[in-house]
Amino acid sequence: MEFSRAAVALLRGVVERRADEALYQTICAQEQALKEYFHRLGLLLTVDAADEYAYLRQDEASGVPRLMARTQLSYPLSLLLLLLRKRLGEYDALEGDSRLILSSAQMAEMLAPFFPQVTDRVRFLARVRQQAERAASLGFLHRLAGEDAYEVLPLLRSFVTGAWLEEFSERLAQYRAYGAAQQEIAAEPSEEAALSLAPAEEAPEETALPRTSAEERPEETAQPHVPEHTSEETTLPRGLRVAEKEEDDDGLV
Repeated sequence: MEFSRAAVALLRGVVERRADEALYQTICAQEQALKEYFHRLGLLLTVDAADEYAYLRQDEASGVPRLMARTQLSYPLSLLLLLLRKRLGEYDALEGDSRLILSSAQMAEMLAPFFPQVTDRVRFLARVRQQAERAASLGFLHRLAGEDAYEVLPLLRSFVTGAWLEEFSERLAQYRAYGAAQQEIAAEPSEEAALSLAPAEEAPEETALPRTSAEERPEETAQPHVPEHTSEETTLPRGLRVAEKEEDDDGLV
């Protein structure tokens, strides 16, 4: 019974020790048996003993039909995750074991340079909260009860690895330039200027995500290219979808 409960919980999403101590201990105690079971399904079990969580990802080399669906990240969500991972790395170096907690206003301040000039602060902050909630549904953030603030969860380290972060950091200058150009366009609309923003690179590659309850799709906008994600993969349960939302004037959806 305990084995079955652990297996079902892992198929549903990330299991954290702080959320369910008994369940996490069951996974640790039966880790090898669970790995063998999921291997037959083409899935790999990862147990992070340091940060005390466990999750599943697709084994691309197994040859077993894909059990988990792929998804794509929108530009705003990709950028938010990158900036959060960068901040988490900096915070870990300074604070050690303490938790990184950021308010929606702090995240909005981080994102603002990469988007058109913010003329409606209240609306922009509301859009940032939407992106934060999406990140929370993916298991990267945890909203604090009764507060407009989120804890950045350690799962983000598995998704955005140090190597990918280093590669992506080279793109930050392009993102800032994109945001500045968008601000200029917002100030002086011009068809010629708008066309000059279209990137020569192809659209973002499909990215396999940690377990979540919804699928994100990129908006059809001229945005900097998001490099292919090369870290270990975890993906979405199949059959879960959300309706696409229209892009707002501030570039966030």
